[in-house]
Amino acid sequence: MMHAQEKPASYTVFGILHIIIGLLGVLCGVIQSVALQPIHIGPAGQEVNIWLLIVQAHPAIETWVRVTTLISVLLSVMLVVAGIILLMGSRNGAVLSLLYSVGKILVTLLDIGFSFLYLFPAMDEVLPKVLPGMPQPQRNAFLLGIRTGMLFGGSISLVYPVVVLAFSIIWLFRPHSLEVGRADRYDRSTDADSGWQS
Repeated sequence: MMHAQEKPASYTVFGILHIIIGLLGVLCGVIQSVALQPIHIGPAGQEVNIWLLIVQAHPAIETWVRVTTLISVLLSVMLVVAGIILLMGSRNGAVLSLLYSVGKILVTLLDIGFSFLYLFPAMDEVLPKVLPGMPQPQRNAFLLGIRTGMLFGGSISLVYPVVVLAFSIIWLFRPHSLEVGRADRYDRSTDADSGWQS
């Protein structure tokens, strides 16, 4: 008896993770599209939204953020759908997982590159106008903190897509290295033992 159609346990695990992470991604994307990353700085009672000043001076940055946010939300929806299909045991879930991981990695890398080329220079330009009395070393430290936080967040967001990419490749191109393959080999050995005993 063969179990070629048996669903690998990894389908169930990643199906559940896909749905949870995908829903969180949709929620974060909706919140981000509304809030547009407010960054308030300045003395108490005189805080200034540096993000608002940046997008006023550089409208292209706001456009980029809104477009990448929309793409990220769509990718999160794709991840949820892939999770549901994986739980159903269909190999199409692996195809969608692969598409999600490639898309998410590309968008994140492009976003990091955009930050270095456009966003960080814009922050360097706006901050002295917002806090003219801040000494240069403190201003540099402040900017470094923001950059480090943004880059760290971007790097962390790559972890799951990279893991999904690896498993998607295994699901699609090495299916017998997973539980299905082991089940098949177990059944073949059981059939051989039965034939020997008979």
